[in-house]
Amino acid sequence: MYPIYIHILTGLLIETKYTVSFLGVIMSADCSTTVVLPFHSAKEAEIAYNTLRVDKEPPRGGCVKSLSTDGAQLRVTFTASEPRKLRVAVNSFFDLMTLVVETIHQFGPPTSQ
Repeated sequence: MYPIYIHILTGLLIETKYTVSFLGVIMSADCSTTVVLPFHSAKEAEIAYNTLRVDKEPPRGGCVKSLSTDGAQLRVTFTASEPRKLRVAVNSFFDLMTLVVETIHQFGPPTSQ
């Protein structure tokens, strides 16, 4: 595995691993990426988690998505058989994440009930 770490100024952490194994003439490549998204509060991370966990990756997409929260962070792990499928899944996720963040900002910070 070759981990690649990218830290963007917004605090977003992306960890990408590529595993390539050879079995005779058959080549198997698994790609995985973990994205850690920081929020202002644990409640905002929970709202994002509950909103995004209902969108399962389609079986034909060849990618598996796993979400979890850790305090004020949302951790998303993608695993795919090809880098192209991984890229498509991550791009689609960020489209949805943009909508979630814009909605949270539109309605203001969540209040405890």
